[in-house]
Amino acid sequence: MLFRSFMPPSFDPTRGTFFVTARETCVDWTYSKPPEPIQMGERTPSGGAKHFVDGPPQYSVLRAIDPATGNMKWEHRFRSYPSEANLDLSGGVMTTASGLTFSGDNEGYLYAFDSTNGKELWRFQTGAPVWGIAPVTYMLDGAQWIAIPTGSSLTTFALPRARPR
Repeated sequence: MLFRSFMPPSFDPTRGTFFVTARETCVDWTYSKPPEPIQMGERTPSGGAKHFVDGPPQYSVLRAIDPATGNMKWEHRFRSYPSEANLDLSGGVMTTASGLTFSGDNEGYLYAFDSTNGKELWRFQTGAPVWGIAPVTYMLDGAQWIAIPTGSSLTTFALPRARPR
């Protein structure tokens, strides 16, 4: 299996946890000589990934890692796909100071997890795959908002305000 991660990770300093989405897949890299002449600013193909037919299923996973030890604290595995499918399988990660971790998947779901234990707290179908990008958070009129672009849409949610004690 090949471990690779292209999506933005996140670090939660309060919990001392590094969050990363990774794609677990099995491919063979095939080299090809670039065409001549190579042009500045132009794409220059030099090979690509060849997926194995009937190989092990590929999947994306959200992992919470202790950066001091390298130990994995928890993981959430997203839906798997056949080895020959050529897909980006997940988005990046965003964490909040309140202990929430957000990430999305190829199915178009945006998830909220408990940063401490990985428990899925909520998910929403955005209508398009969440590929390569992390949600962002911002404050507006005293409320914290989460935004994620998917397809041709920007989906936003307000987090519940803290209840008075």
